[in-house]
Amino acid sequence: FPNNYIHMYAKLKNGQSFEAYLNTFYCPVQPWEGNKPAEGADREALGTSLMQPALSLRPNPSTGLVLVDMQAWLGQDVQLRLINAQGQEVMDQQYRDVNEWLELNLDQRFADGLYFLVVQPASGVRATATFVLKR
Repeated sequence: FPNNYIHMYAKLKNGQSFEAYLNTFYCPVQPWEGNKPAEGADREALGTSLMQPALSLRPNPSTGLVLVDMQAWLGQDVQLRLINAQGQEVMDQQYRDVNEWLELNLDQRFADGLYFLVVQPASGVRATATFVLKR
């Protein structure tokens, strides 16, 4: 497998482990150029807009209540999306004029497992954090 797959392995706090192989067949290898601005772009003006704001949440793992630190988006309108480990969007909500902390109450409709929380401000760069829901 060394040249055709990326091997991933995760072990949860309860000792349960998961692994996956990502197929890399026919994926050309190219150097990563990061957030390199286009040729001729004003590098100073782009400098801060390319940085992703930090998104933190707690507790992780969670039993259903997740506190999301929204300090980077105080007073802004944001869209919050929750995506499960299978890539399915399980929540999509708009929030107006957010405060410092946002409480997400994940009831029994949400299965235990790995989730990705995506915060997308009306104007700006989106941020993503992962957490485990374990009841």
